[in-house]
Amino acid sequence: MIIEKILVVDDEEDLREIISEIFEFEGYKVRTAENGLEALKIMNEFNPDLIVTDIIMPECDGLTLFKELSRLYSPPPPVIFISGYVGSVAIDELKNKENFIAIFSKPIKIDDILNKLNELKDS
Repeated sequence: MIIEKILVVDDEEDLREIISEIFEFEGYKVRTAENGLEALKIMNEFNPDLIVTDIIMPECDGLTLFKELSRLYSPPPPVIFISGYVGSVAIDELKNKENFIAIFSKPIKIDDILNKLNELKDS
């Protein structure tokens, strides 16, 4: 899988900026959004290869974003979730979807996400 562009979606501005700066340092082109609605607006112009999103956000949460991506795009872009609510039943249902890549609990270890990106690049 080729990953050049990543969309980072999180309502926590500090976390969103830290993650995006690390991805940029690693050589990725990055855009950010503070919720799912903003992410959907960015999608057509940016066309990310991967989305990293929080689950619990105001206006449009990560689960709704995931479902909308599956409805609007064929194939939908791959998604990595980050959340403090990893054990949710809703997440278990999403794990069977083709564009579900992984879920990482907060506080996140950025090395875990970078390792997953390296796995994806090798696949």
